[in-house]
Amino acid sequence: AYYDGLDRRTLRVRNNVIKIQIHELWDTETLDYDYCVLTLQDDIVQSPTVQTIELATSAPTQGTTAQLTGWGRTSGTSSTIPYLLQYTIMDIVSWEVCNNIWEPTGQTVTDRMICASNPSAGGCSGDTGGPLVADGRLVGILSWNGKKCPANTVEWPNWYSDVANQWQWLSDHITK
Repeated sequence: AYYDGLDRRTLRVRNNVIKIQIHELWDTETLDYDYCVLTLQDDIVQSPTVQTIELATSAPTQGTTAQLTGWGRTSGTSSTIPYLLQYTIMDIVSWEVCNNIWEPTGQTVTDRMICASNPSAGGCSGDTGGPLVADGRLVGILSWNGKKCPANTVEWPNWYSDVANQWQWLSDHITK
């Protein structure tokens, strides 16, 4: 794993992953329980671009504003990955609204998922596993970006693993 920077060409710190802990109930078909903790060989050194973050203990409510960051593609038709860390502001969508959108496609939004949307942006290929942050806390982990990285995620909201729902599991597997 490389980190400590905003430009992926010049990330300054390399740290080996020595353990991968995937949630034992993870379902590859439904993407339910999409949680994983990586244990790194060395302690992470904080810097201006690397800080700890609190895990959310309650799910964000509809309309809460959150920030998504990642190095993923900027559109579903692009084959290039940006060099600079990208971010966008997302709005939390209620579980009912999100499930009503996705259920007709055969996808089910479970209690362990939250959804977020933006009229002109969203997560794309390469962003999965990335953080969704609201009020300075990690509220979600991008699990699925839907219909080929749509520019309008209001129509097809992104799915995130709800950090608060599995707070205990995450806390039990994260070493400080």
